[in-house]
Amino acid sequence: MTQSKIEARKKSSSLFITIIILSVTVVALLLIGVNQILELSTVSSFDLHIKNNKNSYNSRIFFGEKHRRSRIPEQHNHHQVVSSSSSSLFSNSKKEASSSSWMSTFSRGLNKWASIPSTTISVSYGDSNNSNNNAVAVDVEIVALKHPVLILSGATPGPFYHSHPHISKEFDHLDFSMDEQVRSNIATILKIAETVQDYNIDGLLPFKLPLPSQEKEGNNNNNKYFKGIESPQFVNWISNNKESKDFPLDYNSRLEVVNKVISESCCCDKDNHYNIMDSYEILNNYETGDNVSDRRFRLETFAMFGIEEGTTCDDDEHSHTFIQLDMKDIFDPQYFMPYVPAYAVSGGNVAIFTITAASCSNSAAWSVDDHDQVKVAYENMILVLKELGATFDDVIMIWNRVEDLNKNERSVLMTRSEIMGLNRPLAESVLEVNGKNDTNNIDERTGNPLWIELIVAAQIQTTKK
Repeated sequence: MTQSKIEARKKSSSLFITIIILSVTVVALLLIGVNQILELSTVSSFDLHIKNNKNSYNSRIFFGEKHRRSRIPEQHNHHQVVSSSSSSLFSNSKKEASSSSWMSTFSRGLNKWASIPSTTISVSYGDSNNSNNNAVAVDVEIVALKHPVLILSGATPGPFYHSHPHISKEFDHLDFSMDEQVRSNIATILKIAETVQDYNIDGLLPFKLPLPSQEKEGNNNNNKYFKGIESPQFVNWISNNKESKDFPLDYNSRLEVVNKVISESCCCDKDNHYNIMDSYEILNNYETGDNVSDRRFRLETFAMFGIEEGTTCDDDEHSHTFIQLDMKDIFDPQYFMPYVPAYAVSGGNVAIFTITAASCSNSAAWSVDDHDQVKVAYENMILVLKELGATFDDVIMIWNRVEDLNKNERSVLMTRSEIMGLNRPLAESVLEVNGKNDTNNIDERTGNPLWIELIVAAQIQTTKK
């Protein structure tokens, strides 16, 4: 064989190998692209709130169900939590947060137990034909539950029952280390969840639920078990406030502690007893400012549970209701409590919306200097509820997004009862927005800053009267 033919064969072989390599590369890239498309296609339909009103925040697409997860720590790899990586869609919320972000987080969790995809409606006020154009719309998401749920107030590291307004010396005896704050919150959440069976045994729930089995192996708390207690959904609000010399952790370090200790605590409690919340999910972690109960608290944890075997006691479509649950062994009537440990909700429809003092057309009636913003925000909430065929008595949960707790704490905690006579406690959380990547809005009509925003969940009739 001549030298020229040998060289030609070498070139031909090299070209063939190059073609193979390029083909494999193209196939790999195509597979990656298909996988990404498949991931996006798994987004649940209730996470696509697309309204005709292009100015509505619900015109955005919220990608909720398909988010990357990590397992923390490795030895407990059956616990799935949202990754704290910045690549996760709902990780540590270092990106821009807002009331709509908080609402969508709660919505994603509640929709896990929806019987059908949620819908969004607009509730309008004012006269759209008026020359002043005072008509204002509030977007309301309606979630139809397929079974009862348990919705808790935010858990903090102190005793659940305590004075309002707060007295700091009631918390002086606590261990304020970040690890212990996480453990305390998880212990409180479990204790509240266990009250479901206490009320069930006493025949006080507004729905039917199987009594707990005494035969479950490996479960020291089996007498408190209900199907769904093993898989709570958490939201963590983690403070970024200044450190004390004793516990010098920044926000990201605190987030690592929260993920690690929740994983440990939801496997075993502090006495190494089996903890039945081992299939928990973290919906989101938010960076916040100070904690309302005590500025030494760095963490507030919200939780909700599906009560999966619960069935309504009455087939009447308007019969759904909810009941306040208390921890009877530690309940102390001497304390005024504007919030409850939890509400057990029989099912039905739950309306979710955000509201401020500027949400309706009477925003000119308030000032930024006193309790007026809280009062008008609640008045606006009541207007929305009225349009939905509901009242304040139907409100289950409120999350308060507050600026400057040092100035506004008392107004947030006491205006509802002292000024408005709305004394029924709610499943509630009060959080200070961090002021960096999360701030409240400004009323565009008056230029006034909105130092409080409410995220509301209320039970409404299946069919409006």
